[in-house]
Amino acid sequence: MKDHQKTPERDWRQYPIHAELLSNRERYQAMRDRCLQTCRELDTILRTGPAEQRPIAQSVLNAYGYGLELLEEAIRARDAILQNNEAS
Repeated sequence: MKDHQKTPERDWRQYPIHAELLSNRERYQAMRDRCLQTCRELDTILRTGPAEQRPIAQSVLNAYGYGLELLEEAIRARDAILQNNEAS
């Protein structure tokens, strides 16, 4: 197997910011608030911005929505696991 075909090291699969957001409620809330503010600004562009910026704003707004949804799903899963561990 050539070098470029080797299985990558596990290090690239570590997500320290994601892990911190899952373990630090204040950091998560601050990040979420910033994202929601950005979403409000993007919504303003969608409603009143130049026509050529609207498709880009919509795409970015969708990406923010997917990202926030994924993080909130991860938090719900974490909470369910912790609750099950406490019940055991």
